Amino acid sequence: MPRCATASAQYGSGIHNVGVGEHTFTVTDVNDCTDTVTIIVPPIVPLTATAVVSTAIACNGGTGAVTVTASDGVPPYTYSGDSPDDGIYGGLSAGIYT
Repeated sequence: MPRCATASAQYGSGIHNVGVGEHTFTVTDVNDCTDTVTIIVPPIVPLTATAVVSTAIACNGGTGAVTVTASDGVPPYTYSGDSPDDGIYGGLSAGIYT
């Protein structure tokens, strides 16, 4: 009679690009021992970006700053323009930015 050992599921190489939902995987070894694991892949929450004026422009002119914050989606996040790492954009004159 084959001897079977138990093992726990681990992250690592194997099946990739598994869609959202419940998935059951069964592994069978050379001794015909099997183990089954079920995982649930949750849906990805859409990326959200918010912008807040962190330094307002004074009434007599000057420059201001905006802090852009990302949430949800799949981190890590990257920011475009002059602020590739932290989402802080300074030295801005009055205007509309996208």
